Order: sequence, then structure tokens, then C-alpha cells
Amino acid sequence: VLALVSFLTHSVGVMATPQDFDDAKRAAERIYSDHPEDFYCGCRITWRNGGKDLIDGNSCGYQPRKDPVRAQRVEWEHVVPASWFGQPMACWKSGGRQNCSKHDSAYQHIEGDLHNLTPAVGEVNGDRGNLPFGLVAADKGRYGKCGTRVDRETGKVEPRDEVKGDAARIAFYMSERYRIKIDDAQMRVLLQWAQQDPVDAWERERDNRVAQQMGWHNPYVAQAGKIALPHVEPGAIGNVAGAGGSAEGDGPKIHVPKESALNEQIAKEKSIFSKQMKYGALKSTPSAGTSGSALIQGVRGNRNSKVFHYATCPGYDTIKPDNRVEFASAAEAKNQGYHLARNCH
Repeated sequence: VLALVSFLTHSVGVMATPQDFDDAKRAAERIYSDHPEDFYCGCRITWRNGGKDLIDGNSCGYQPRKDPVRAQRVEWEHVVPASWFGQPMACWKSGGRQNCSKHDSAYQHIEGDLHNLTPAVGEVNGDRGNLPFGLVAADKGRYGKCGTRVDRETGKVEPRDEVKGDAARIAFYMSERYRIKIDDAQMRVLLQWAQQDPVDAWERERDNRVAQQMGWHNPYVAQAGKIALPHVEPGAIGNVAGAGGSAEGDGPKIHVPKESALNEQIAKEKSIFSKQMKYGALKSTPSAGTSGSALIQGVRGNRNSKVFHYATCPGYDTIKPDNRVEFASAAEAKNQGYHLARNCH
């Protein structure tokens, strides 16, 4: 497991690391609260309380393949599928994903890693399953004007151009952090996508927000252009053999750290991160495209006074726990009738 904290570049208020997938989904919805866009098709999302978030297919020209009901539903996609890191684990072999999700804390940690979660059209998420990334013919596996194509005959998924690099950098991170072996043919495609689609403002902002929650960045985003991408030997990419081969495949080879080692690494990273915050080793630098009031700073309101504070404000830690309201952004706080504290600049 890589010690990714060495790559940190932004100061963020560390929140609680998700304990499982359900916890991660709640955190992910806060992260995307002011970026209501599906990952694979760019469809507009309407966030609703209770987890029944809706996809607006008309906003992106989406046409269902066969399941119009699921096509209207937001689902949280593991860009690196759960089976890729779950199938080799003992919990999976003795009871599948459900058993791992309930009883194996090491699996729960990986499944809840927010760097690997994106909101997706439910139907696309279901069709993708655990298919590997690869090149798909332009006339195959389409969903209307959605740019992502899923070809279940060849067993590949090709994301829309706008997020190909995003998917690649997530895969690089997951492969490095959890030692997930992605075959060279698929890796060559991902490397090409990473170069074709460089890090943009939202991807960097998302990384900052996830780092606030997790305690560490994806270095392939935070340090894009400064660290080397994974290396594979040159080879053809036209006919990509996937990590799993099919939705029912065995997935890539993986080494999963023992639970004790994983927990020790997490504790070490959180400790280093907290010390960097305490002694000012990291400076707050809002990313491009943000106003400085984004989630990377932390936004906390007082339910009695209807005043909110950034993490850098003197009143941020003085609010009594019972009166605290956590917001994903200053915009969310203002929408709920809160105003910025006078002593907060």
C-alpha cells in the first residue's frame, strides 16, 4: 500500500474516513452536491433525500437500452469494480460480495474508498458490471447520445472522451494502493486515455474534496505532470484483453494487505496528515474554478445563529456539537439560509 500522503498539496480539514460502502455513498453525495452530473453520460442529476436521486436523461440525450426504470436512477459506480479486489479475498470465496460487505473490514475499506466512486446512470452501471476498459466500435453499445459505450459481446467498456483520463487515473491509483494487477493490454489503453484527457478543474476539485474525507489524495491527480505514470512495455491496443474478460470473469490478480497492516497504514497516513495540518506544512489553495468556499476548506454552520464558518475561521471549532451543521459548500449553506460569520474572511 502506497503512503500517498507524501503527495499532498492542499490543506483540507480531515473528516471521518468512510467505514463501508453505505457510509461512502453518503459522503460521495455531499462531494457531488454542487456538481450534479453523471460520470459516464454527463446527464444532469437531481439530488433527493433518502438516496432516491434521479437522472435527467433528456439533459444528455440518453436512450435506455432495455431498462428505462433503472436508467432514471443514480447508482454509485466503482470505476475499478468491486469484484476486481473482492474475488481473491476469503470473504468473497465463502459468501460473495454481500458477505465481504458485512463481515470483512479490509474489504469494507477498499469498497468505501471515495477516490473510486462516481455517480452513474443505473442502467449503464448495471451493463458495465465488472467489464474491463477497452476500445469499443462506434456503433456498438450506445445509449442514444451518451458518449460511453458498453459492448457485452466483446466484454469491454469505453467511457466518453471527457472522463477517459479520469477513469485511467482512478485505475492507476487503485492498482498502486491496493496492488490490483491490471493486465498490460488494458493498461496501455488507460495510459493513452490519461494523455488524451488531462486533469481538469473539476477532477482536481473532486480530488481535494475526497482527500478531505479520506485523508489522502490520488497522486495521479494532485501531482499530475510531476509523477511518472505506470510503465508497461509497448504493444498494440486495438484488441484489448480485459482484466476480467467478461462480466462473469475472475477479475485481475490482486494482493490484498492483511487487515492489521491496512489499518496500521491508514492510521499512519491520518497521523502524518494531521501533523501537517497542525504545523502548517500544507497551505490552503483553492483549485481552479472554485471560489475558495468549496468543500476542501470545510463549511460548518451554527443552527441557532444561522451563521457558517470555514475551517480557517476562528469560530469553526467553538460551535457546540449539538448546534453544528456540516455543509458540502458555502453555496449549500447560503441556500439553507445561513450567512458567513463576520470574523471569517
